[in-house]
Amino acid sequence: SYAGHGVDSDVVLGSNIQDNRTGDKKIAWTVNGQIDHKIEWVDLVTMEFLYDRSEMVTIDGDTDTTSTIDTTILPEFIFISHSIGAHLVQRLCILRKDVLVRTRAIIHLMPFFRFDPYPRWKNSVLSTIANAPDISLGILQTTSKIASFLPKKMIDMYLENIAGISVQEDRELARGLLTNPDYARNFLTLGMEEIRDLPAKHDTGALKIIGEHSPSYILYCGNVDQWAPKFHIEEMHQSIKTGITPNNITLAYVDELQHDFVVYPDMHGPVVDFAYASISHAN
Repeated sequence: SYAGHGVDSDVVLGSNIQDNRTGDKKIAWTVNGQIDHKIEWVDLVTMEFLYDRSEMVTIDGDTDTTSTIDTTILPEFIFISHSIGAHLVQRLCILRKDVLVRTRAIIHLMPFFRFDPYPRWKNSVLSTIANAPDISLGILQTTSKIASFLPKKMIDMYLENIAGISVQEDRELARGLLTNPDYARNFLTLGMEEIRDLPAKHDTGALKIIGEHSPSYILYCGNVDQWAPKFHIEEMHQSIKTGITPNNITLAYVDELQHDFVVYPDMHGPVVDFAYASISHAN
């Protein structure tokens, strides 16, 4: 998940969204910052793994673990990403070969790792928004502030009847996000950079490098997904067929799924089944 994206003030404003190494780089607002955040998490998992495997040795009343840590046995990874998370995982693996060589599978769900939306007119609209950050931020934060004064029942009715969010817990989370101007700033600032920075085509170089070490499994959905439209999978099929991208990329398409499947309980099953089958296939 994204650092700096949430409801509570300690998430959207807290010190945990500040880069510990530079002290002034707001990782919640930059794609590179979010990638660094994921790299730090993987490093933390690795250190915890090594610590858990170490034998606790007591010498003269003191407990020593450092002398018994076996750094030749490192954790292996299976990454499961959704949407823009696919880009973060892709960059993480390219930047850190030591992580890539220990990656056993990469599973992308509705990947947003190229910006070439459908319908085509959305490209112009979203690019215009992304290239006018001050105006766009002002409008979104003002809208969020106005929403914070609306009755909760009114927002709930919109979320349930228009947005189609049927679960009360999910509506409460969505309402908290919609009415939080600080989250709106984090969300849009980062989103605009994604639109400006992501390539229009698949990064075949990155796919080749990753394919040398790990298979990838990619699930696309229907319902006119603007971030991972159906023609993306068609182009990927063609590039695999012609040898442009590795042949250890498995593609799947489920028409009844949506990009935001997580807020629709009925859609969880097919996604979990795909992830489980992909892990099993990767052995």
